[in-house]
Amino acid sequence: MTASKWQGMRLLGFDTETTGTDVYNDRIVTVALVDIAYGVRPTVRTWLANPGIDIPAEATNVHGITTEHAAEHGAPPEIVLHEVTGRLALALQHNIPIVAFNAAFDLTLLEQENQRYGVPTLMERRRSVNGQIAPVIDPRVLDKYAHPFRKGGRTLVDVCRPYGVVHTGAHAADGDALAACRLVPKILDRHARKFVGQTVDGLHQSQIGWAKAQADGLREYFDKNNKPHDGVDPGWPLYVGVRRPVGGAS
Repeated sequence: MTASKWQGMRLLGFDTETTGTDVYNDRIVTVALVDIAYGVRPTVRTWLANPGIDIPAEATNVHGITTEHAAEHGAPPEIVLHEVTGRLALALQHNIPIVAFNAAFDLTLLEQENQRYGVPTLMERRRSVNGQIAPVIDPRVLDKYAHPFRKGGRTLVDVCRPYGVVHTGAHAADGDALAACRLVPKILDRHARKFVGQTVDGLHQSQIGWAKAQADGLREYFDKNNKPHDGVDPGWPLYVGVRRPVGGAS
């Protein structure tokens, strides 16, 4: 059986598990990179970092990592950040797309952590190439664009279900990164008419607009229904509100 254009594409899945959901102040606990290509067994690399702050019980309940475990077994954050950011930059240099579900969260958090610890950011490493973090593919953005009115949630597990992607190990960085990679060709092939003529680079640029439209729509929904929200940042693949973190590597 011949692979489709999208099935045959090499991808680098990226996912983090963290101390919380504040990209400007929370810290990375685990990271996974999954190198996936058609007909080849995926290569998985994971890191455990000592975030240097307490991991709240709510976060531990999600990913299973306690403050004590991370302190005893985790590597210094700057080492993890240097290795991970370097591998991501190398992939982009070879035009291998980074795949991340809700990419703006993970990439913004990564860049904030790099700034916090004085590690060259992914944006800085890419500046000599084209001045942006690209190409990135976000299955969450693709799915919401291709099937905007489907009922049900839009978590990674929710999105995997209608596309027949088996997701084992939800809320483990490696499992999430692998599932995100497997989603990409499923979404692009099933909704081929919506993505006709797209190249990898073109898809990246299109997602910038799609992500903004999705954020604008969500913000309007919240406002119309008098639901509190934090503004719903429309930036992709980095949030518009990216800023230098307050304080040092404490």
